[in-house]
Amino acid sequence: MDKEIYNMIDEKPIWQHMKNESEKGNAKLISQDYGILAERIGKRKLFDLTMRGGGLEKFFPNVDIVSVKVLSEGDFALEVSYKDKLKYGKKIIIFEIKHGKVQIQQKQLRRYCSMILNPGKFFRKAGEAKVFFMLFDYIDTMRNFSSYSIRELDKDLAQKIFDAQPISERENIKTFAKWKVEFDKKDTANLISALYGYVE
Repeated sequence: MDKEIYNMIDEKPIWQHMKNESEKGNAKLISQDYGILAERIGKRKLFDLTMRGGGLEKFFPNVDIVSVKVLSEGDFALEVSYKDKLKYGKKIIIFEIKHGKVQIQQKQLRRYCSMILNPGKFFRKAGEAKVFFMLFDYIDTMRNFSSYSIRELDKDLAQKIFDAQPISERENIKTFAKWKVEFDKKDTANLISALYGYVE
């Protein structure tokens, strides 16, 4: 059967036979639209970069990769089981996909910094966590083209951010609740203030 029959009627495309019941208009794109598009393109590209043709070796160059498991952290994340000489271990790699010059939420940034500095706290038996931001600076749907850069949030920067950013009020309350068993209220409040400084 001719496949064209599903595309043409009376030698015209099917859409030309349909009745137009609404006016023609323009729909403005908003930043979330680009974000969803960037995420879709990014996940496909990250799969190619990491899962095909030994792509993970560029992120973890000095180990033999044994297996890879997909995680639900970030926009694209993997748990990498590896062998280094006679030792086995786990490493985590997380990608966060962003479009344009966006501000990264403080809570998200602090969480990623915590993962980098204390990977075993978040991922069982993990010795290292790497976090990368995939930043799309250009998406052109007409020419089927996009451009991006991948930048690592490394350990030194994570420590600087963690030290510089004031803790949120909610985290402060949580910390207070945790410590009030061991100290009286006044001492705990002073201790929090000394450790974290001004609360936003």
